Order: sequence, then structure tokens, then C-alpha cells
Amino acid sequence: MPNTIDTEASLFAEYLREALGYSPNTVKAYRSDILEFSAFANLDSPKSVVDIDIEMLRGWLWKLAQSGLAKSSLARKSAALRVFTAWLFKTTKF
Repeated sequence: MPNTIDTEASLFAEYLREALGYSPNTVKAYRSDILEFSAFANLDSPKSVVDIDIEMLRGWLWKLAQSGLAKSSLARKSAALRVFTAWLFKTTKF
């Protein structure tokens, strides 16, 4: 079975820290955002990274927007998932 979103989130955080030199606070925030998305995506069963699709991402962002989350927080969470999925694609995990 392909790696779960949670497993890949840890590897991604390591990549941000070591390869890109992101600050510890940014790495922590991005990892937290990805794990929050993972919790949303895992409502039925653990999801592998290949199960991520645009509808799942839109559903999560819509739920966050409906909860009254600040636009700046919503933008950061969106950016975290955008960078994460780009990294997954680049590392051929999709």
C-alpha cells in the first residue's frame, strides 16, 4: 500500500527543513496543516497520498472557510497543501 498522508507529511517537513531551509515555525505550521487535512481526509479510512484529489482539497478548504477561519490562515493552509502536493508530484509519489 502506498504511504499514508501522515507518513509523507513527516518526510515533507524534513525536506522543508533540510533542503529548503524553512524556519522551524513554518515547518511546524505546514506539517500541522497537512495533518489537519489528513484528519479530514481520513474520515472513512486511512488515505494514501494517491487518493488525494481536487474535490477532497476543495471540501477541506470549504469546511475551513465555513468555520470562520481568517483569510490569512486559509491562505497559509492552502499554500501548505499546494507545496505538499507539488513535492509529492516531484518525488513521483502520485
